Amino acid sequence: LRLHNLLYIPQSLNYPNRTIQEIYQECKNGIEIDETIQNIKNIGLSEEKNIINLLKNNWKKNINNLSGGEKQIVSILKSAVKEFDFVILDEPTSNLDVDRSTVLVEIINYLKNKGKIIIIITHDEYLKNKCDAIMYLSKNGETKEL
Repeated sequence: LRLHNLLYIPQSLNYPNRTIQEIYQECKNGIEIDETIQNIKNIGLSEEKNIINLLKNNWKKNINNLSGGEKQIVSILKSAVKEFDFVILDEPTSNLDVDRSTVLVEIINYLKNKGKIIIIITHDEYLKNKCDAIMYLSKNGETKEL
């Protein structure tokens, strides 16, 4: 279930020495840059954010050469490579600048419109305001839904 239906993007991304291509091919065997770019265009991401150029310029390069925010976006875009039913994002804006945070929201909206279940763990007020439901967790494990 986890391998085929769940995409989990942790806050701290520690990839082994792999290229972006290799990481994406773990999601979808044989995927190449042209198909990946078409899938990203289908999301309708703003072109001015240079997401496509980020992938084109780094497709066969080690992902660990990217900044934290770039790795975060590349990781989240795995949802454009393969259809995941559940997406869990742990502090997804922690490494993102304002432009990339906007891209993240565009991806989240796309996934929501496709009926995907998205769980976001965050302290980011802007991102919280984009959620359909919010649950607060306390130190003693109690929950409170708003």
